[in-house]
Amino acid sequence: KNMRTFSTTLLFLTLTSISFGQSVWTSHGGQGTVNYNNASTWSCSGTCATAAPPATILTGDQVIISMGDIVKLAADLKIYGDITINLGAQLGDNDNEKISILADNGNYPQPFPNGVFGSMHNDGIVSIDDKFHNDGNSFNSGVLFCDEYHNDGYQCNSGDITAPSKFENHGGRIECCGNIYTDQLKLKKQTSNKGYTFYTGTGGLGAGGESTEPSWGESVVLCQNICNVANTNDPAVISIGGDNSNSGGDVLQNNNVQESYIASNPADPDLVTFCGFGLLPVTLVDFNIETSEGQTLLNWTTVSEINNDFFTVLRSFDGIQWAEIGIVDGFGNTTETQLYSFIDRPNHFGVIYYRLKQTDFNGLNELFDIRSVEFQSEETLIYPNPAHNTINIVSKNPLNELIVINTLGQLVTNKTQSTKHNNKWIELDITNLDAGMYIIKINNKIVTFVKQ
Repeated sequence: KNMRTFSTTLLFLTLTSISFGQSVWTSHGGQGTVNYNNASTWSCSGTCATAAPPATILTGDQVIISMGDIVKLAADLKIYGDITINLGAQLGDNDNEKISILADNGNYPQPFPNGVFGSMHNDGIVSIDDKFHNDGNSFNSGVLFCDEYHNDGYQCNSGDITAPSKFENHGGRIECCGNIYTDQLKLKKQTSNKGYTFYTGTGGLGAGGESTEPSWGESVVLCQNICNVANTNDPAVISIGGDNSNSGGDVLQNNNVQESYIASNPADPDLVTFCGFGLLPVTLVDFNIETSEGQTLLNWTTVSEINNDFFTVLRSFDGIQWAEIGIVDGFGNTTETQLYSFIDRPNHFGVIYYRLKQTDFNGLNELFDIRSVEFQSEETLIYPNPAHNTINIVSKNPLNELIVINTLGQLVTNKTQSTKHNNKWIELDITNLDAGMYIIKINNKIVTFVKQ
């Protein structure tokens, strides 16, 4: 495989054209089940008129739910700003409350980005036993459970959405290659002044119908796998069209739900499938992590790939903030087993989290499950060992000045050159040393390495 690596860059999502931060409420984390309206659940930065966030999150304000917190709702939640549910966090606990992502304090502007839209970013769990309504931006890579789901806006779903009573896309756009579980699927055109105008830039959607760009308010569903709640068959009820229009617009493929899963081109990246797991972009069957001498070896296996451009390897030291640490090219389209690997040198002790993100040729991506590993090594670690040109010295404690001695007891530190990246990591150039075993004295400890 070709491997492209690059400097660590923290991931972030562009929310909208506004900046959040007038008031930012963050739950403390690790609290277990707590109440949304309880002041002790939160810390707040910014103007913060209240200790706990209000049930109506205003434009410019943000609520962040941290890992280890299950935040119960006591009232309907209206979002004009942003709410973020981190990995390992949960909003709602099967609560009988509604969640609504809204636009510009109730005024539906003309197409984005002229207006301001509320947003949700869910990497954890959302669980309510009532209606979830999206008029803004919803990004779901986790699990979203509600009794009924209604979309007028933009839904990037790379995770799972379950809505037993009804899943309705009403002039909105749904994409990002996830799963939808419902017993009633409704796709309707929206002719009122709500939602978005969607453009693909390709003169049509999927394998479907139109030679021109979709018009205002058409219902668009791309790259989703749709099943009944039991995950055994298609939804019991599927309806397309209606609501001020005799057409559902450019939905699924050719406006025909039967043709949508009898695919003439299974490699179509926009394909909508019905319980068609074999047609998902990448079937990942294995993802393992091993550690050795300060290195992490990641191995993963696929048994089928559709339009797979590349994998991005993500790393986190806390399970919340993620960084891109490398890219591994995909095989494009294949039904053969493919083996992948990536080596990371994290220079870090303790628990490290890894995750894979797969990206199609059209830019759509899918996140896979998280893996973790813990480095429990000696107090001072040297790698690689043996080495030709360079070794790394990493310690749990700050590193002091080091001394290099050969097996004859001669001081040879002057034949090396050290670079101190931080107080716990030194990179040592050993190019000028002769082949053989050497001793390093540092922090009143003795460690050895072999120069090849």
